[in-house]
Amino acid sequence: MISWITNVVERLRKSDIPLAQALPLLLDPSEPRVSIRPVGDDWLCPFTCARIHVPEWDGSSLTLLDQSAVVDHLMHAPLLKERRLETPMQSWEELLRITFMLRLRHLPKFQQTATTGEWICPYCQTATGAVYREWGGSAAPVGWFLPQALAHVSGCNAYLADPLDGARDFPRADRVFSRELMERIANEPIFRVADDHGIWMCPFSLEPIRGITIGIKPGPATFSKIAEHLMSHECPGRQVQWKPTVSLLELHRAAGRASASNAHQRGRATIEKELNFLRARVSELTHDVNFVQRVKKELRSARMTQLKMLPDKTPALEGFDIAAFYQPSADLGGDFYHFPAAAGDRTGFLIGDVSGQGIDAALIMSAALRSFAVHGAGEISPTRLLNAIHRDLLPDLQRGKFVSAFYATIDHAGATLRWARAGHNPGILLRPDGSHELLRGAGVAIGIGSVDLFSKMLEEHETDFSPGSILLLYTDGVTEAMDEAGEEFGEQRLIASLSRYADLDSKKLLNRIMDDVQKFGGERLPGDDCTMLVVKRAQ
Repeated sequence: MISWITNVVERLRKSDIPLAQALPLLLDPSEPRVSIRPVGDDWLCPFTCARIHVPEWDGSSLTLLDQSAVVDHLMHAPLLKERRLETPMQSWEELLRITFMLRLRHLPKFQQTATTGEWICPYCQTATGAVYREWGGSAAPVGWFLPQALAHVSGCNAYLADPLDGARDFPRADRVFSRELMERIANEPIFRVADDHGIWMCPFSLEPIRGITIGIKPGPATFSKIAEHLMSHECPGRQVQWKPTVSLLELHRAAGRASASNAHQRGRATIEKELNFLRARVSELTHDVNFVQRVKKELRSARMTQLKMLPDKTPALEGFDIAAFYQPSADLGGDFYHFPAAAGDRTGFLIGDVSGQGIDAALIMSAALRSFAVHGAGEISPTRLLNAIHRDLLPDLQRGKFVSAFYATIDHAGATLRWARAGHNPGILLRPDGSHELLRGAGVAIGIGSVDLFSKMLEEHETDFSPGSILLLYTDGVTEAMDEAGEEFGEQRLIASLSRYADLDSKKLLNRIMDDVQKFGGERLPGDDCTMLVVKRAQ
C-alpha cells in the first residue's frame, strides 16, 4: 500500500496533472479502505478519518468521485494540495476502530444493554459483562468504554467474520431484554399484581395499565405484554434498571386504591376530594419555589468549594512551559487535574473525570484528589499509583460509578515521559517535526473490576520527550462538544488545533484551542466540564 501511494506522489511531482484529474490516482478501486461507510450515509476518508455525508453514494469506490463533497474534501488533502506524502492512508485496524467508535456513539443498535446495564454486543447478541449504563440509565463516556468494547469484539467470531457489514441487519437486542424481563415476571410476584378488575398494576408507576389483564394463571402472552410495557419509554422502570423500590404490600394497597377510584364509580365526593388535594398541592409548590432557590444557592457554594480544590498554579520547571485550562459546566462536575509530588527529579501530571454529574460526582472527585495527593507523594511509577487509587476508591464506589484518569511523570534531566492510562482519553504527544503520537495504552477506569483485574489490564509506558515536544491531556468534554447538527468536535480536530497553535506559549495555546471548540459548538452550551493540561519542552 505504501509503495502505491509513493508511486502516486512521484507521478504528481513529475507532471503537471491538474489536481481534479489526479483524484482517481488517489482512490485505488481494489483497496477496501477506500469505501467504508461508518454510519448511515457517511463516507470515512481513509486519509484524514473525516466523516463526509454522501447520501447519493451507492457504496462503490468507482462512484466516490461522483460525489462533490468527496471531491471537495480530497482537493484540500495535503497529499494532493501540496503534492507530497503528508497524509498517508490510515491502517485497516485504525479505520475499523474509528468506524466501531462512531457506531457506538451514534447507532442505537450499538447502545443496547441488559437490565443489569451490561453492554450487549450487536454482532453476537450476548451480554459482555462490561457496564455501559449507570444506575440512572445514562450512558458511559465512549472514551473509557471503547477499549472494553474493542476487547470483546477482538474475540467475537461474528464481528471478525464481517466487521463492516455484519451488524447492519442483526436482530434487535430487545429480545435479550424481553427474555430477562419475562423470566423475572414469571418468578417475582411483584410483577403479577392486579386490581379488583384484573388490570395489571405497574410496580413503578403504581398505576393500572389498561390493555393488560391478568387471569388466575397468566401465560407467556401476558408476560410478553408486561415486558413490552416495562421496556417502553413511558415506564419509569428504565430509570432504575427495572428494579422496583416498592414493597409487594404497598403495591397491593395501590391496587386496592385503584379499584376504589374506578372512573365509572366516582361520585361527587371523590371529585371534591381530588380538588382539595390539588389545592393542597398548589400550596406545597409555592413553598417548593423557596426550597429550589435555597438548593441553587447551596450548589453555587459547592461549585466554588470544588474549584478551590484544584491547583491554583502550575509547577515551575526550568526548560518546560506548563499550563492548565478548566471550564466548568452549569452543574457540579467531576473533572479534575493535579500535580502530585513524584519522587526525585520527576514531576507528576494528572487529569481525570468522574462519571456523571451532580453532588455524587463532586464527592467522588474530592475523594479521588485526596487519594492522589496521599499516594502520589514520592511515587514514581504511574501504574503503582493508579493501582493504589483503585484499591482506595473501589469499596466506596457504587456500581456503575467510575473515575477515568491519565497520569504521567516527566524526568527533568533526561526528559523521558512515563505514563499510564486508566480508561481515560489518550494523551496527544506532538513532535517537533509536526508528527503526533496518541498515547493510548491499555487500562480500564478506576472502580471497574476487581483489584487483580484492574492491575492486570493496566500498562505502563515510557516515551521520549525530546526538546520541542508538546504533551496535551484533556477530558471528553473537549472532544465530545457538539455543533448545532450534533457533530462532535472529535480527536482529529483537537490534533489539528494543537498543531495550528504549537508555536504559542502554553497558556495561549490552550485558550486558542478552547476558542476553536466554542466556535465549533456555536450557541450550544457545554454539556460537560472541559479540562486540558499542556506541557511544552523548550527547543
